[in-house]
Amino acid sequence: MERLIFVFMTAMLLTGCGFMQKELDTFERHIEIDWVDFIKLDGKEYDGIYTGVIANPTDIGEAVGEVQFKVADQVTNPHYKIKDGDAAFWEKGTKIYAVKNEESLRAVKDENEINGYRLYHVREDGKGQSWHFKDMPQEKVKKIELYERDAAGTYDLLQQLTERKEMDEFLSLLNRGEQQSNFIPNTSEGDPVIFQMVFYTDSPIAYNFSLHFDGKVFFWHPWDTTVLPGEIKTYLNYHVN
Repeated sequence: MERLIFVFMTAMLLTGCGFMQKELDTFERHIEIDWVDFIKLDGKEYDGIYTGVIANPTDIGEAVGEVQFKVADQVTNPHYKIKDGDAAFWEKGTKIYAVKNEESLRAVKDENEINGYRLYHVREDGKGQSWHFKDMPQEKVKKIELYERDAAGTYDLLQQLTERKEMDEFLSLLNRGEQQSNFIPNTSEGDPVIFQMVFYTDSPIAYNFSLHFDGKVFFWHPWDTTVLPGEIKTYLNYHVN
């Protein structure tokens, strides 16, 4: 009798495990993975650079590979091992380019990016490198471009600042911003207008930051949310009253 009970309990456990594994497999088939923007090539993983653009397209080198598999919307297994040729969001066949004299950088053509390329930096020790405003050598800035970004994600160049005095005055306004992490923009009349600021130095990467205007207040996110002096509108007077 005890043997019969043991066999029965074992069968129940095996049946339960089989049911649980089936449910787990079903869950994994329907899970949505929030991929970061990456490409993998020659055994190295590269992360997308969100605060930098190529300063000059002539710095783009030859094609060094191409995407073999787009993982977004196709891979639902959280245990999937990324392999060479994988990319988060680029379609198969997308070419990957070198950046001249920059072994740690790769680029992909992207018409939605200022200067036409999306940049990627090799991941080091599990962390991708970022370009932050606090790290930008402001004294080396030699040109500033100001754009307005429309709803379709395209950019309209408003103006360029190239004189030292006007660049220093613009940078001074950014430096005078007040951090207000609890700031909530006014959206009663729609989403804030988005501007783009591109700062060129001697680096092949230009620093690239967003600036927002909710109809009353200019703000941006160099780290924490920062509210800017109203005088900054003088540099955007074609679109801001």
